[in-house]
Amino acid sequence: MNRLFNTIRRLCTKYRELIIYGIFGVLTTGVDFGVYWLLTRLAEVDTLPAQIAAITAAIIFAFITNKKWVFKDKRVGLREIASQFASFASMRVLSGAFQTFCVWLFCDIMGLYDMAVKAVVAIVVILANYVFSKLIIFKK
Repeated sequence: MNRLFNTIRRLCTKYRELIIYGIFGVLTTGVDFGVYWLLTRLAEVDTLPAQIAAITAAIIFAFITNKKWVFKDKRVGLREIASQFASFASMRVLSGAFQTFCVWLFCDIMGLYDMAVKAVVAIVVILANYVFSKLIIFKK
């Protein structure tokens, strides 16, 4: 049993960054859906402004958590953080546009099953966002 715990501990240490990225990815999705639900259901805001606000909140949440806990980025200068955030937000907007384009192309034009397309595209986008964040935005 001790051997199993040591193996699990070693794997968690080795893949800590990916595990934490996944956890905060789920929480980011919760922020997105939560803000959208609150605005559309409780505040009766129209869907488009609610979607824009939800995505904005999710991007800000993801930036903070990725910077602080996933990639443990130590830079603190306002100019440097603003530049990081601009790059991070730009990537997230581009990946969101890519996701939207893929859903439109594969579902609306080609007639594929939307949930399967969304799942596959989401995996590609998550991996691309991780690589982009690790290699460019929060590189050490």
